[in-house]
Amino acid sequence: MEKPRASEGIYVTTVSTPLTLDMLISTLMLARPHT
Repeated sequence: MEKPRASEGIYVTTVSTPLTLDMLISTLMLARPHT
């Protein structure tokens, strides 16, 4: 059975989006000075 490209793209987007948000949040946290 062949894997449909569409569902694979959706899977990649679903997985990569939380990672990107986590990276953005961690970057903002590092950018802020700890007081």
